[in-house]
Amino acid sequence: MIKLGEKGKDIVSGFVGIATARTEWLNKCIRIQLTSQKLKDGKPIDDWFDEDQIIRINKGVNAPKKEYTGGARHHNPQRKDAIR
Repeated sequence: MIKLGEKGKDIVSGFVGIATARTEWLNKCIRIQLTSQKLKDGKPIDDWFDEDQIIRINKGVNAPKKEYTGGARHHNPQRKDAIR
């Protein structure tokens, strides 16, 4: 199983890229979006593949750290877990 941020290769087409998205469907089909590090017309190339046909090449890039982005949580500067 490939995780988001890891570099993978589709064994059918040979497409190589970083796993940037994952979808799970009602029929239990899991699809992974691979985004190429190469550009075409100044834009990255990406495509969706079945998870079972992707092999992990290496750990790829680090996924962004989870941050609090706001929402219903009220800001309290005295809380130890408050992010400023």
